[in-house]
Amino acid sequence: MSMITLDEAKLHLRIDHDFDDQDIQLKLDTAEEQAINFLERQVYATEDELNLAITLNKAGERPMLINSSFKSAVLLLLGHLYENREEIGMANSSNVKYGFERLLNPYRIHIGV
Repeated sequence: MSMITLDEAKLHLRIDHDFDDQDIQLKLDTAEEQAINFLERQVYATEDELNLAITLNKAGERPMLINSSFKSAVLLLLGHLYENREEIGMANSSNVKYGFERLLNPYRIHIGV
């Protein structure tokens, strides 16, 4: 389940119809997964979810709550994935990569390549 709602994603994309909902949800899930993978840590939507994961010893190394930078990075990548469904040139994707990484770098556990 996404930490960002489908309604929030559609508002960001300025979409007011329902016929792309399944595609938007897929891209939203992908963007969240990519952000979590980049951070190399688990992210939780609520304090209760975080506490439960800690209690069950499933929270991983240095878990965190969702914050505005995480949310902005996910929505940035979502917009890119939604608007560019075909293969794209490097110039366009490098701007998105830079913004995505710039938003998430302060929260990343292992700074690497």
